[in-house]
Amino acid sequence: MSKEVSRTVKFTLEEPYGTFLGTLESVFIVPKVIWQDIEGAEDSTVFADYVAPSGDQARRELLIGSGPFIFHEYVADQHYWVKATPYYRDGVAKMSDVVIYIYETPEVALAALKTGEVDALQMIETPTDVPELLAAGSINMDMITTYNHNAMLFMNMRYDPFKVLEVRQAISNAIDREALINFSQAGYANMPQNVSYAPGLPWSNPDVAWNDAGLDRDTLVAAANALLDDVEGISKTPAAVNVGTDEDPVMEIPDFVRTYDRGLGDGPQPMGYECIYIDSATYERAARITADNLMDIGIKVNPTPVEGSYLGRTLFSGWFIWDWEMSLFGYPSDPDFSSFFKQWSNNAALDTQAQWSLDGSKIAFVS
Repeated sequence: MSKEVSRTVKFTLEEPYGTFLGTLESVFIVPKVIWQDIEGAEDSTVFADYVAPSGDQARRELLIGSGPFIFHEYVADQHYWVKATPYYRDGVAKMSDVVIYIYETPEVALAALKTGEVDALQMIETPTDVPELLAAGSINMDMITTYNHNAMLFMNMRYDPFKVLEVRQAISNAIDREALINFSQAGYANMPQNVSYAPGLPWSNPDVAWNDAGLDRDTLVAAANALLDDVEGISKTPAAVNVGTDEDPVMEIPDFVRTYDRGLGDGPQPMGYECIYIDSATYERAARITADNLMDIGIKVNPTPVEGSYLGRTLFSGWFIWDWEMSLFGYPSDPDFSSFFKQWSNNAALDTQAQWSLDGSKIAFVS
């Protein structure tokens, strides 16, 4: 790897590696100011030492290969079936077979768990369902406090003014993360860090905690407005009163609205943007909270639910790169080589009660 110019890095591979670009695009770029004071941050062996101590050379060499299961059968839109492989580096999995059923919605998958159609559900998609399930007492739940699922607000930087750093910083400041945790996630979430690891994971570091954690809401909104006030082309005017209709009631009237002049001759345009999100109760709550938050800095957001396949094609395929402005989206990731095991359980009691004792398990998966 070499630095070509100020904004270009060149990667040279020793041999063809078909998935290189797909893997590279999922690596988060962390600014040097975040990690420069962390001991060992530039040492590429730090992670390898965690999973395999440097003295255990044989184990270090084994950290190559497939996971604990191999493919057996796939039936489109119904299920896929995997079997344990005897060649996995950490030993044979305690489940010989796993059949993963595919459901269209989280609600149908949860119903399958309640009726016993499946033995396990990978995760509860709607956190507000968790208290009811805990109260029922008939379902064992593994509460993984360090599950690494990052929810983010994406902004299309091909759109003005999202390419302006101060605009993105202002939007970030204005978002009330505590409200998102409490009302969208029913309290089952943590404040983010400046890296893509959940607090508490072995790879996370308290030195890179979220910069604004602990600051009160008024301070953050004031800082956000100050940033926007200094951006060339952005202005604010008193908001017109809109009483709304029965179909589209106005929940809150902003004190002012902002406009942005791109300098292309079309004059100041309202800073109003569509925010697409996967159609689910959790994302809907998060999108509405985000929209309310950004009203405090004069930006109007129109939350728009879409199907997951549409969101994926729009954001990540490269086909429609101009056809979206904002998106609320999240996904799980775990850098641990044994992430499959850890996602199913980190609780010794549940290992016995639920997961490991199920031979030929049936697991629900939401497509």
